[in-house]
Amino acid sequence: MIRHFVRFYSQKVAIVGSGPAGFYTALRLLKDPSQKINVDIFEKLPVPYGLSRFGVAPDHPEVKECQTRFEEVAHDNRFSFYGNVDVGKDVSIEMLKENYNAVIFAYGCSEDNKLNIKGADHKGVISSRQFVGWYNGVFDLQDLNPPLEKARRVVIIGNGNVALDLTRVLLGPVDPLWQSTDITASAISKLKESKVEHVSIVGRRGLLQSAFTNKELKELIDMHSIGVGFKGVSEDHIAPSAPLAKNLGRVQKRRLDLLTKYFQKVKNNTKTVCAKEWELQYLLSPKEIIAKDDQLLSKVVFEHNVLVQPDIDVPVSIEPTGEFTELPADLLIYSTGYKGCAIQGLIEAGIPFNEKKGYIPNKDGRVSPGIYASGWIRRGATGAIASTMMDAFFVAETVLSDLDSSSTEKHGLGHYISQQNKPVVTWRDWQKIQQHESEVGASMGKTREKLTTIDQVLELIK
Repeated sequence: MIRHFVRFYSQKVAIVGSGPAGFYTALRLLKDPSQKINVDIFEKLPVPYGLSRFGVAPDHPEVKECQTRFEEVAHDNRFSFYGNVDVGKDVSIEMLKENYNAVIFAYGCSEDNKLNIKGADHKGVISSRQFVGWYNGVFDLQDLNPPLEKARRVVIIGNGNVALDLTRVLLGPVDPLWQSTDITASAISKLKESKVEHVSIVGRRGLLQSAFTNKELKELIDMHSIGVGFKGVSEDHIAPSAPLAKNLGRVQKRRLDLLTKYFQKVKNNTKTVCAKEWELQYLLSPKEIIAKDDQLLSKVVFEHNVLVQPDIDVPVSIEPTGEFTELPADLLIYSTGYKGCAIQGLIEAGIPFNEKKGYIPNKDGRVSPGIYASGWIRRGATGAIASTMMDAFFVAETVLSDLDSSSTEKHGLGHYISQQNKPVVTWRDWQKIQQHESEVGASMGKTREKLTTIDQVLELIK
């Protein structure tokens, strides 16, 4: 005789982190309305969305459209949001393990890959995470105050899409580009005072190994029409690539085509003079940063590299040549990627963490029985929101398959949290915050004006 066991209680799932990884994981967990499952999201900050709120280029609002889907998740009566709750401090990881059938870590990567060279501790050396967070309203970065009103030349180390975003923000005219976006009012004021007129984007490898996408490259090139010129790429970097064109992939062919057409257009149009300009530099590794004073830099010393590929099946690498060059720079922004960190109590709770690479080791999202990782903290800080979505869906399916075999009833921590003497931000509170930001923004002709201190947020929802 076959027995069918019917579960009358809901499985409890805790997700740590409310960025795209956390919300997309919740979305897939709750996809079936009849599924007996409750999802609680815990967020350290008093506002949700993580990098979607704090890391997306302000002139790319379409990237934030994922938030519409997240709001749909939040309206599911099986979902609860607990903002301003710092897992590891306000709620221990052991408590999560005891009170939930599954715990999913999806808190992303919030530390910089440091630039470990002489002079990197100078105030004029800023990480891309800090700079982007400053103009996007990250609470603990509002005192950054980069001396843009004194700087004329900026060097950016790294050539991914973030580097190109930074270049657009640094060189693009505030009005019309930034005035109506959700860049904070204080950052707008600072950008209006900016004297920055030249940006050098520097990569260790060659042109074909550039990390940016062609879409972002074209967007920056097209700023020529509003007075931001592309100084170019040395012929030394383009010429060697031309003979390889027929063997290149579609993306790399398109990149060469974009650059070639742009230079031809500029060559034939000598009338256009741009007050601001940017350039791409390749095969240079930073070695030393030399200061001018306590606020500004003087120059950056680089060592030249050569590309090495002993065999067609071996990835291209670089070798230093022993030859050096200098680039003038008042400020340096390093955009060399992020890594995750172990939140308080993680190691003590028996959860492994790879300190060197900054992620939680796992197999298909499984860390240990009942413990999972999703998004960047699972695989490292690679990929955009779309790839994070696919990763989150994959991990959620893993969790669902494991929950099917679970038979232990858990009760969550909702009641415990409500009894603590600390303000907790609910989803209803977040809606109030969002309405306030939108209304203030509208009065200023902007999409929104973000609150920039935690005290402001908590005061609003009292």
